[in-house]
Amino acid sequence: MPRPGDIVQLGPIALLAHKVEYRCVTTVGLRLAEPEAPKDLWGRAKALLRRVQKWIG
Repeated sequence: MPRPGDIVQLGPIALLAHKVEYRCVTTVGLRLAEPEAPKDLWGRAKALLRRVQKWIG
């Protein structure tokens, strides 16, 4: 029986049951996987630049 807060993992995403009525999930949330952090210095610098550009607008 599903309950609010239950999570179903589907590969890199997860579905979160928010609202359950009469044994049926009626509202769900979607949790996306975080992208992997680059391991080399150049990749980390590019990722930082993208975040700064996104923040600035």
